Amino acid sequence: MSTKKRRRRKKRITTHAKIGLILAAAFLVAAIVFEIFGIIMGAFPTTYFLIFGIAAIVVAMAVVFSNRWRVGGIIANVICFILIVACVMGSVYVEITRGAIKKMQADDYTTVYMGVYVMDDDPAVELSDLSGYTFGIDTLFDEYATEEAVSTVEEELSETLDIDEYENMYDMLDDLQDGDIDTIILGESYVSVAEEIEGYEWISTDLRQITQIAVQVPVETEETDASDSDSSEVPETFIVYISGIDSYGEVSVTSRSDVNILAVVNTTTKKILLLTTPRDYYVQYEQTNGAYDKLTHAGLYGISQSEDALEQLYDIEIDYYLRMNFSGFENIIDAMGGITVYSEKAFTAISGETYTEGYNTLNGSEALAFARERKAFADGDYQRGRNQMAMIEAMLDKLTSFSTIANFQAVMNAVSDSFETDMSTNEINALIKMQLSDGGSWEIETFMVTGTGGYAETYSAPGQNLYVIFQDEEQIEEAKTMINAIIDPSSVVDETESETETE
Repeated sequence: MSTKKRRRRKKRITTHAKIGLILAAAFLVAAIVFEIFGIIMGAFPTTYFLIFGIAAIVVAMAVVFSNRWRVGGIIANVICFILIVACVMGSVYVEITRGAIKKMQADDYTTVYMGVYVMDDDPAVELSDLSGYTFGIDTLFDEYATEEAVSTVEEELSETLDIDEYENMYDMLDDLQDGDIDTIILGESYVSVAEEIEGYEWISTDLRQITQIAVQVPVETEETDASDSDSSEVPETFIVYISGIDSYGEVSVTSRSDVNILAVVNTTTKKILLLTTPRDYYVQYEQTNGAYDKLTHAGLYGISQSEDALEQLYDIEIDYYLRMNFSGFENIIDAMGGITVYSEKAFTAISGETYTEGYNTLNGSEALAFARERKAFADGDYQRGRNQMAMIEAMLDKLTSFSTIANFQAVMNAVSDSFETDMSTNEINALIKMQLSDGGSWEIETFMVTGTGGYAETYSAPGQNLYVIFQDEEQIEEAKTMINAIIDPSSVVDETESETETE
């Protein structure tokens, strides 16, 4: 009886099946890398990682299984390749976002730009030409920056300066114009303030800057518990001061604040109140020691003074600040590909841009002119405040739209270079995580306090009458009520019930 040996036929792994195995393995690696980047950032809910991890394993197994059939395997491999690219891009986006958030953290110093000025008809061209000149300095403001600037000039000239000290920069400017002193050292921000005052218009044409000196002034911060200042817990309510400074270049530069908006946030009810205070509002703050000044001038002494002015005005405590300058504003708008903003009125800005009533699609420079314009309106700064809030809402709409993803890296780069905040990385990530977990839209309410325009002496311009907006107590009380309604919604219910019982 003969026996036949059976030959076992080895199954050959097809080329597309091999490719499928490689792609499945590559996808798992890419998915793991993406999860690692996400965990490091700390802005994603844990459930996201669990769901994504399980889904990644299922997809990888499905790819391997699908390659038992030629057509199914090809389709699965193509889908797997797309998912690999998505994971890689996701990792890149997460890292870009993490870097941008980290870069936004406020420095422990602020930059003050000091200028050395002469009259335009003075023969001096460069700093060395000022040897032997009599220098005027203002001892009332920017004492540290002025001392540093004097030291820099003395080092450059290799001589001790002949200095006349003034407690009023307008007296100093008068003496410079009259020829009683030859040159002055003064902060550039104060020069901008002075040239807007009646009688000092000559500054814009007859004053010439010889050189600019950048001084880094240490920022005094309150000592806080590290666990409190770097918490990963999202507070139920908090207030953010949004400041837009009237300068270009570094966002850390000390400058006037032309945009002063409080964002009062309740993360439980998902309500936000945007409260605008006009730049010319007549307020007090710590630096003034009881005197009154324009709100915009508080920024000359650091953002803490702007915060203090608003805290005193509304009887609140500000938790964080977010600061942005003009060049940063333009860069962000351009990086987003422009924005569409609603204008309540048709107008032409002083810089020449025209806007129609209704929706306007704007680039960076056009958006900046829209947000800054006030002279084109009968109610001036009030309409500018409304336009600024409309601009913020338009920016939020564009930032959360799908079209921004295409310009994601450019937007993140612009944001990181243009914003400064004292909110910690952990706190920002916690807010992102909360929104991803809870989802849902936010209800945004806007309000702007008004007052009565007039002229008065200010702390930053002693002896001069400047245009200011005197406070309207009823408006301020209404603003306080709106703030309280966001912070403590139950108080509004209690007041309503109390009124009903009284009736």
